[in-house]
Amino acid sequence: MKVISYQPNRGKGRAVQAGFEGATGEIVLIVDADLTTAPAELGPLYEAFATGRAEFVNCTRFIYPMEGRAMKWRNYMGNRAFTILVSIIMGSRISDTLCGTKAMFRWDYAHMTMGRDPWGDYDFLFGAAQQRLLVRELPVHYRDRIAGHSKMKALKHTINLLRMCWWGFWQVRTLRPLPEARFEARPPR
Repeated sequence: MKVISYQPNRGKGRAVQAGFEGATGEIVLIVDADLTTAPAELGPLYEAFATGRAEFVNCTRFIYPMEGRAMKWRNYMGNRAFTILVSIIMGSRISDTLCGTKAMFRWDYAHMTMGRDPWGDYDFLFGAAQQRLLVRELPVHYRDRIAGHSKMKALKHTINLLRMCWWGFWQVRTLRPLPEARFEARPPR
């Protein structure tokens, strides 16, 4: 494990970028610092890669019952609406676009366009779709926050999420997929 810190705080998306760019392992994983998903649930993500069932894992909080007030109703409804739009853009069904728990191969991350989404979630999802990665969803338990509060404001961030979908549409549907030569450089599995 390696701890990477930077100042000033520029948000989750930039923090994840800093962590991934400092990573040296083959697989990079994200778990939110508020521990709404327990790190103990990361094992199945690794297993999906180890068994060849995934090249990108997006977790979903909508399979298991959520604890108490883990997600506000407005955030839940907004996420569900954007899930439909993102699934259409990606051409594959995703059930939870804003779950912070994700995993991917480091070399696939290196080919993703980052920085448009302040959280990074849509950058990752649309990057995986553009690269035509094998995307799998795995369920995680979503618990009440141990510390802090959600910075996601359903109404305030709707415009930003629509902008991300616009970029994602152009990225996935109109830009050509990355050249096949990229796959030759990928380490053997």
